[in-house]
Order: sequence, then structure tokens, then C-alpha cells
Amino acid sequence: MNFIFSESIEDYNRIRYNELDDNEAPMTFILGAKCSDGIVMVADRKVTIDCGADFDYTDKLHRVLKHIIFGASGSPDSFELLKGQTMDYVRTYPSGKKVMTVDNIINKLSKFTYDINKKYKFSNLFAFDVLVGIQYHDQNSSLTYISQYGTPRPINDYKLIGTGGKYAKIFMKKIWKKSMRMDAVAELGYFIIKYIENFVLDNTVGVNDSHPEIWYIPNKYTNEERNDIHATEEQLAIFHKRTQLRLFNHESHLTELFI
Repeated sequence: MNFIFSESIEDYNRIRYNELDDNEAPMTFILGAKCSDGIVMVADRKVTIDCGADFDYTDKLHRVLKHIIFGASGSPDSFELLKGQTMDYVRTYPSGKKVMTVDNIINKLSKFTYDINKKYKFSNLFAFDVLVGIQYHDQNSSLTYISQYGTPRPINDYKLIGTGGKYAKIFMKKIWKKSMRMDAVAELGYFIIKYIENFVLDNTVGVNDSHPEIWYIPNKYTNEERNDIHATEEQLAIFHKRTQLRLFNHESHLTELFI
């Protein structure tokens, strides 16, 4: 195929890295971003049950080791399989003989992702892709995207996965800057999830009465402190208050356009 005729760079990247079309993308919303002071990951909490017959709310980001966070968009059942296989690998790794490295984890997550998706014949009902944030001792934190085909790709700015991602593009294009700090991008991700939920843009994205899930993975750590951390309750309350004001102003401005 001659990619010079692709409609956009997004189309090119989707084909090259085996990414899904928007109308095929697995349910959920997860934002991962490489900021000036580290990696931030923001996820909604809504999961579908019985092919959309019901919904539940749960965490979508998982900590394998203290300095490795990953989340998946798509089937929650497949994600549970991925978490189980990953934890089994971590528990049985021969740490007395070898040193577990970041490459070990990325390679295994890639293999597990491919194997599970292949098992279900890459069906949209069970398909999923993965976003991984990793903290290092001697270098800046990293963000890696793993497609449903197990292909890992380093992310140097930000990555949106799940059906909610298409509604976030306008905000990321207008507001995102590489110089932004983790807390600023976390607040932006918080707003986007509540925006999608408030305007009922995607029925598979939301947090109900809770907050979005937010993990900070700061650049580097000392031997005494591997400080990948959740956003605090106080910070989440601030994000909530500011988001409610922004949503009110946004809705008011939309109304005024037609008065």
C-alpha cells in the first residue's frame, strides 16, 4: 500500500502500528502523557457487563510492581486475564538467578496481549490494547503503547486509548504542550472524562459519583523512594470543583451561540 494517499497521519499510524479505527476501538478512556516532570495516566472507571446490558465501576489502571503501571482499553475480562498472567510471571520470576528488567515486563506484556487477543480471534468483544508507564532509577519515566497485536511503541508525547479518545482530541490539540507538568495534564484528563460523561458522548465512559483514576509516575527515584503515586483526595476535590465550573461555563457558551 502507498501511504502517500492516506487521509491523515493518524490513518498512517493506525495502519502501520495495527491500531483500530475509531468505530472499532475498545470501550473506555485512558490518557497517558509524557510531561516535563514524569508520566501521568488518567482513566475512567466504567465497565460494561454482559455486552452492555449493565455497567459497573472499577479501577482500570494496575500496578504490577511499585514502579510499573498499566491499563487497557477493551474487554474487562481480557484485562483480568492479562493482570493474572502478569502477576503470575512476576511471582515466579527467578529473581535469585536473574535481574528482572523493564524490557522483561514490556516483552511479556506484549506477548500476553497478543496471545489473549489471538485466543479470541481478535474479536471486538474481547479485543484490548495496553498503555504502560514505567519509572526508572537513572532516567526519565517512559510511556509505551502495546497494540492488540502485541506491538510495543514508545510514546514521546501522549496517547489516548479507548472509544472516548476521539472526543479528547480537540482538547489535547488545543491545550497540550510538552512543557506541561503532570498535575496540569491530570486536571485536563479529569475534565475530558467528565465532559464525555456530562454530555453523554460515549455510554461506555464515566465515573458515576467517583473521580477518574489518576497515577503520577515522576521522573527517576532514589533507593529510598520509588514514588509512583495516586492523586490525593484533596487534589481530586480541586479538580472536581474546577471541572464543574468549566462544564457550566462551556454549556452556557454553547447556549449563547444560538440566542
